[in-house]
This record gives sequence, C-alpha cells and structure tokens, in this order.
Amino acid sequence: KLEVSIYRAQEDAEVLRSLVIPLEEEIQALKEKLRYTDQQLRKYEGDKVVSPSRDNSGEFIRNKTTKLQVV
Repeated sequence: KLEVSIYRAQEDAEVLRSLVIPLEEEIQALKEKLRYTDQQLRKYEGDKVVSPSRDNSGEFIRNKTTKLQVV
C-alpha cells in the first residue's frame, strides 16, 4: 500500500512537472517580451518629448530663428 502511494505521488509529481516547466518557460518569454516592449515604449515616449525641437520639416527651428531675427 505504501509502495502504491509512493508510485502515485511520483506520477503526480511528473504530471505537475510536465505542466509547470512549460508554464515557467512561457512566463519567462512573456517577461522578456514585456521588457522589450517597455523599452520601446520608453524610447518612443522619450522621442516624443524631444521631437518638437527635431521637427522633420525644420519648421519649428525656422520659426524660432525668424522670430529671433525680427526682434
């Protein structure tokens, strides 16, 4: 009877391990993806804050220069 209980406990442990290990791997992959996405978001937000002075058309810089020359 004890041997049967030990055998069942080992089987249960194997089943749980077969479920837990893939879930742990998936959690790790999702954490890495979240870190990457967070870095990209922070980079985008940083670019967004700086972007008025780096306007692609240069309009912001031209307007500043024109106003300075007029004054």
